[in-house]
Amino acid sequence: MSDTFVDYAKPIINRLPPNYGIGQLRRALLIASGVWNAVVAERGDIDRAVEFVTRTLAEEAKQPVPPGLLSAIEMLAVRKLARFEDDDRIVTGVEVQPVGDRFRVLAASESPPPAVRMALRLRRHTQLVDDWPS
Repeated sequence: MSDTFVDYAKPIINRLPPNYGIGQLRRALLIASGVWNAVVAERGDIDRAVEFVTRTLAEEAKQPVPPGLLSAIEMLAVRKLARFEDDDRIVTGVEVQPVGDRFRVLAASESPPPAVRMALRLRRHTQLVDDWPS
């Protein structure tokens, strides 16, 4: 999962300032994991996933999510659906370790229970049928 997750999270990592620290990277990756999990939980409904993540962050910070972060969250939600749609694992942990002047990211995941997995696949199939030109 680590390589997949880092690839997925690149847009938010790339928005970090030069010479970012481990704390900033960890925070960005935790936000990315929240977006990933919200898209999975909402069965690909990007609007609901983005609303859930932004509401959670706003409640935590006790202030609205800044526009730049909102944009990154939206981009990650679309990226999850566009590039990683078939990956329905849930991110269960993200660890960042310093290695010299770089960082190593370790992401843990679990597959959802069979009933949830079936519901996700059924929703994808329904969307394909609904979106197919008549």
